[in-house]
Amino acid sequence: MFFLKMISRSFSRQFKRRLLIAVTVCLSATVSISATTAGGIGSIGSGFVMSEDGYIGTVCHVVAGMERIRVVLP
Repeated sequence: MFFLKMISRSFSRQFKRRLLIAVTVCLSATVSISATTAGGIGSIGSGFVMSEDGYIGTVCHVVAGMERIRVVLP
């Protein structure tokens, strides 16, 4: 983990461990979103898994007015 190597040595081992857990959880919950309208206009963005039953969070301009929405899980 290059990211953790950049953290100052003044941070505690416990802080580094918690940060690694947070980064791992966030990366595993991030999704890619692509959407298109009937006319072929497209939009791409990202989002995150909000719940185990399939709710995905993203900003509305990624999916507003789109007919087809594709979500790619990690």
